[in-house]
Amino acid sequence: MTKVAAGSIGVGACVQQPGAAHTGFSLELDRNGALWLWRYERGVETELYRAFAAAGTVGIGDGLGLRVTGDQVEAWIRPAGGAWKLARTITDTAAARCAGHLSITGYEGALDDLVGGGASPETVPAPEPAPAPAPAPDPAPAPAPSPAPGFQLGVHTGARDIDYRATDVVRPGLVRVGGLHAGMTRTEVQAIAQAYAARGARIIALVDFNEAAPSEAESRNLGTWATIPGLEAIEFGNEPWLNPDWDYAQYARSFKAANDAVVSANPAMTLIAVGDSANRSHRPGLEVLKAMKAIGVRPRAVQFHPYGPGYLERLGDVRRDLAEVGWSDTQIWASEVGVSTDNGRTVYQGGTPNNYGWDASMTYAEAATTIERIVTDLKTAGVRSVLLYMGTDYRAPGASNEREYYFGLTTSTNGEKGALTAKARELLARHRG
Repeated sequence: MTKVAAGSIGVGACVQQPGAAHTGFSLELDRNGALWLWRYERGVETELYRAFAAAGTVGIGDGLGLRVTGDQVEAWIRPAGGAWKLARTITDTAAARCAGHLSITGYEGALDDLVGGGASPETVPAPEPAPAPAPAPDPAPAPAPSPAPGFQLGVHTGARDIDYRATDVVRPGLVRVGGLHAGMTRTEVQAIAQAYAARGARIIALVDFNEAAPSEAESRNLGTWATIPGLEAIEFGNEPWLNPDWDYAQYARSFKAANDAVVSANPAMTLIAVGDSANRSHRPGLEVLKAMKAIGVRPRAVQFHPYGPGYLERLGDVRRDLAEVGWSDTQIWASEVGVSTDNGRTVYQGGTPNNYGWDASMTYAEAATTIERIVTDLKTAGVRSVLLYMGTDYRAPGASNEREYYFGLTTSTNGEKGALTAKARELLARHRG
C-alpha cells in the first residue's frame, strides 16, 4: 500500500470467513510515525504491537506492507523512493488458525505489493542487516534532573516531535518513552534522554514488546543504558499478558540477563518487571513472578496498567501475587493509566461503546476529575509512580470514534483539551517527586 493522501495509511491482510467479517490482521502507520498491528478475530480486536517512533515523519509516497505466512505476521515499511524494510515479525497462533482465502484491504493508499513491480510477495528479499554503528564518543550529556525520592507522576510519550511538544504543554518531570527495543544503542537512547532533560524531565525507557521477550543476548545490551544521565528506570515489557501463549520462563530468563547486566553497570538503576495479571483468571502476573523466583532473580519493581474504575482492585491483585511469592515489599509502578475522552463524543471498541468501564461519552472536565481521583487514590495506596497515558491523541477531535485514539492529555496537534490538560499540568507540577 502506497500513501497517496495526508493522514494515516492502513493495510489489512484479512481472512474472510462465513459469518465472521473482517477476520485477520491490520497494520496502520499514522502521520506521526507510530506503527500499530492489530488482530481481528470474529469481530474481536486485539492490539499485538505498537511502536511510537517506527518511521519518523510519514509522507506521501511512503509504503506499508503486511504479510501473513503460517503463524508469522510481518510488518514492512518503505520510505518514498526507498527499499522495503522489515519492521517487525510477530508469531501469532491465530494466523495459523484462520481458514479461508487472503484478501487485501487498505485506506488512504494505493494498492501495491511488497516489491512494487507486480512480482509476487515470495520474491521479497530478506531485510538488509543494519550496519554496525561507527565508534564515536557519546555526546556531552545535558544536565539531567535529579531522581525523585518519593511518589512521582509522569506521562507516557514517545520519541517523536509531537511527543516533545506535548511535554512542553503539560511539563512533566518524568516521561515513559515507548517504542524502544533492546537492540538500541546507548547513543540512541541517550539522545532521547537528552531531549527530555532539556525539558526538565527524566525518562523511563520502555523496552516495548507485547509478545516474546528479547533474547538473553539482546537483553544484556540494556546494561549499556544503565548509566545514561536522566534515565530513571528501564521497563522490561509493555503488556505481554495480552498474548495467551506468553512464555513465562523465557521472559524470566531474558529479564535475568538484563537485570544482571544493568545491576553490574549501575546498582542503583531500577529494572521494572511485568507483574500484572490484568483480570485474567490464569493470573499471568503471578506465573511470571514464580518463573523469575525459580531462577533466582527478583525485580526491584513491577508494573501494572489499571485501566477502568477497578484500579484499586487491580492493585490488590498485584499485591496478592507479590505476597504469594514472598515479595510484598517490592515497588509497584502504574506505568499506564488513563481515560479516553473526545469531549463528550462516544468512544467505541469493537463496535461497542467502551471506555474500560468509565463513561464512554466523558467530557474533558469529567476526565480531569477522574484523573485526579485515580492519581490521589493510587498515591494514597502506596504506588511508587503513576504514568498518565498518554501525551497526545492519535486523531483530531471528531475524526474517529475509536477509543484508543483519544487518551491524550493534548490533541493530535498538541492543542489543549480544556480542563483535562489544565488538571494534568497542575497534578504533574504537584507530584514531580
